[in-house]
Amino acid sequence: WQALWRDPSRPQEPVNADPNGWRGEGRDPNGNHVVPWGAFFRTKGVWAVIAAHFADNWAKFALTAWLPTYFTHYGISLTHASMLALVPPIAGIMVAGFAGPAATAQIRAGRDITTVRRNFMLLALLLPAGCLLGASVLIQQTMASIFLVIAAIALSRFCVASLYCIHADMSPKHSAPLLGITNTAGAFAGVLSSKVVGGIFQQTGSWQLALFGPTIAIYIIGAAIFSALIDVRPHNFDAVDGEDIVMPREQRVH
Repeated sequence: WQALWRDPSRPQEPVNADPNGWRGEGRDPNGNHVVPWGAFFRTKGVWAVIAAHFADNWAKFALTAWLPTYFTHYGISLTHASMLALVPPIAGIMVAGFAGPAATAQIRAGRDITTVRRNFMLLALLLPAGCLLGASVLIQQTMASIFLVIAAIALSRFCVASLYCIHADMSPKHSAPLLGITNTAGAFAGVLSSKVVGGIFQQTGSWQLALFGPTIAIYIIGAAIFSALIDVRPHNFDAVDGEDIVMPREQRVH
């Protein structure tokens, strides 16, 4: 990473080097940097990303954790099931490799960034939901059901053109703590989803009730919240009382 990305000849500017930046420098009276936690949680766009991160990680961890066991449902040996479970992430790399440049091309062409991020995140949530619905309906048809589950995991990687970009879109200065907040929600979803799927499956023996149904529901709920609340215009989370937290893009704080 250092060899390919870091340019030692480029001057490293301090975080708040912009002399034309907004008032409210994010410092306390002693000059110490202050993270504006309250401003984060008062911002609708942050809650949109929390919901999307929760939904994406719920599905990602539930599906990848239970995929080998799901494959054995069709008589595939655990050894071969584990090998087959490598296919979705490989396919996901291909989807991500398309999604990132496609989103960048749209933004460079002048399309509204919020629209681009919203559309790619909805693809990442609703396309997999549709695939899992199909897999649930066609569960007795081995190849079709397996293909649709693999497709669901792969298509969810459209999120790399949205979910993991929005923190920097909103505030490059505070992108690290913003990612920490949303990733905490995602980590909680990952821990919870595997246990919920296992508990329901143990009681019912049904993949539709244990894996597909809850995951589809969370995908749809996450998509609805994200679509309704997302706003990735630059935000000045250090704004003082009375100032607008949403900034004109040309006044972005670095």
